Amino acid sequence: MSERNEIDAEKLADLLAKVTAATGPDIEIDAALYVLEVPRMADVLPHWSDVQKRDLITPYTASIDAALALVERMLPGWGVSLHIGDTGASCAVSKPVKFEEIWGSAPTVPLAILAALLSALSSQNGAV
Repeated sequence: MSERNEIDAEKLADLLAKVTAATGPDIEIDAALYVLEVPRMADVLPHWSDVQKRDLITPYTASIDAALALVERMLPGWGVSLHIGDTGASCAVSKPVKFEEIWGSAPTVPLAILAALLSALSSQNGAV
């Protein structure tokens, strides 16, 4: 079992709450997502300055491409469906073969993608 399969349900729930409450790019959420993907960085990241974080961490909350790439790495083979409206965005991620959509909504497209990703990871862990 890989490190990513052993994600703490409480940390996922806290991160999902931060993502759904965010209104735009957030370096601290980006840092938490980085640790989610690369758990061994959890001990190193608190010692980085904000400049180092901005320079070295992928801006998942600011970039549609970065958020989609994270979904591809964390949920290989899953589909993504986006819906963009006047007041925000929604995203569904769906399992391959078995059709089950897991939704996330947020004011921006990257945040909606991340909300769907975190909801799916929580669902896999039985946290939802």
